[in-house]
Amino acid sequence: MCEKNPYADILHLPHHQAANRKHMSMHDRAAQFSPFAALTGFDGVIAETGRLTDHKIELSENEKVLLDQKLNLIAEAIRTGQHPEITVLYFTPDTRKTGGAYQEHTGSVRQIDPIERTIVFLADNGRSVGKRIEIDDVKEIHGELVEHLDCYD
Repeated sequence: MCEKNPYADILHLPHHQAANRKHMSMHDRAAQFSPFAALTGFDGVIAETGRLTDHKIELSENEKVLLDQKLNLIAEAIRTGQHPEITVLYFTPDTRKTGGAYQEHTGSVRQIDPIERTIVFLADNGRSVGKRIEIDDVKEIHGELVEHLDCYD
């Protein structure tokens, strides 16, 4: 026994179109059902919350002594008219959340400023002041001039 379809009488009728409204395109009809951002701008907040930062590593007393020895050696070289090239690993605090990131900078040192407690590099033109890095943010210093000091730690 076959059951009769209750919609059989309207199943093959033409699609109804309202006389006083324009027919909606397939694209516009599909857009009604597409997902939307209920909380606009919240994606950025979620991404920022999920972004990881590093914690600043506190140097041991031995590491501080070694760093001071390297800075003194660089300062002495500058007094004799040299501008030694070094690579500095230093901590940069994050502007939006606690923590930060470690970065490296390589360049020729122009000055070790004991009052400002900064390492001042030469600019790319080799004459003017370039990047400044706070000594308290420095984790490591490497370079030909100071490399022999690493053998004794």
